[in-house]
Amino acid sequence: MPARLMTTSQPWPSNEGGASDCGPPITACAARLVLVMRPPGQVVGSRVSGGSGAGLVGAPTSAHCRDMDMPTAAGRDRAGVAYWNDIWAGGSAGRNQRAVLERYTSALLRRFLSRLPTGATVMEAGCANSAALPLVSSAGFRAVGIDYSSEGCRQSREASPEAVIHEGDIFAPPTELVGSADAIISFGLVEHFDVPATAIEAMARFLRPGGQMLTIVPNMYGSVGMLQKLLNRGAYDVHVRLDRADLASAHASMRVVDCGFLSPVGFGVVNPGKRVLPRAIVGALARASKLPRMIDRVVTLPKWPILAPHLYCIAEAYAKTTTDRVPDAMSTVPPLSF
Repeated sequence: MPARLMTTSQPWPSNEGGASDCGPPITACAARLVLVMRPPGQVVGSRVSGGSGAGLVGAPTSAHCRDMDMPTAAGRDRAGVAYWNDIWAGGSAGRNQRAVLERYTSALLRRFLSRLPTGATVMEAGCANSAALPLVSSAGFRAVGIDYSSEGCRQSREASPEAVIHEGDIFAPPTELVGSADAIISFGLVEHFDVPATAIEAMARFLRPGGQMLTIVPNMYGSVGMLQKLLNRGAYDVHVRLDRADLASAHASMRVVDCGFLSPVGFGVVNPGKRVLPRAIVGALARASKLPRMIDRVVTLPKWPILAPHLYCIAEAYAKTTTDRVPDAMSTVPPLSF
């Protein structure tokens, strides 16, 4: 049963650490994804356009979903565990580097965490090679992660020994994790599944009532996606393209608090693979991106959809006693004002 998208009554604090205001909260969202009427708790396996990995009890486990063409409760996993193990091991899919939270992502994560009480449990879904969990732990929160890549989990345990890392499928998680988190975060996860909305519903099952969710995905509709398609088609094909309305609509089972573009420009997110020329092109563009990002520290630059490398969505799980429901029709998302 769908749920109405509306703003939370608690205002967001102003951005810190160099990230500029990303516009007003969402009050309603265009239904770009296929929304299917269903009884509460039932997972819909219908296809949309593409996506990455989460899960529900009773859904296929990671052992059954390791091939990228194998369907899951959220549709086909476009990447699969073999792809990610290769990424994190520095194999043919692309040389791995230790993940680092860049300035805008770090500022947004700190802003997100500022809403939580000290000592809250914060889970990262898709936590392989995590750069976020060390920040979560250092901020005084209990850090938990889940990922189906054994190599990625090993790297996260090494980088964040205080965190509790579970190797598993979010569609079939350990029972003790369900309903255990005050907040859940994901960076580049849901866009690897054919039906991102059901992946988000799966992640929401980890939350307590009223829990918070932060979702960040690459902007594959912008210049980053165009460049990714040109330079490394294999990496492009494991993504589902989501614009701002798509991402907000994918959180339709929750109350959307804020949704927008994360930074003015940044080509470092592009995976060039191992070929010399693509790596040189991405390296040059990433260096060129530094100038406008430096200017943005002084003068707030617009987050244009064509240039912004990431989108984000912050949403809140409904309390079990809520009476809010989705209206018969959703209006379109109003444009962001910067």
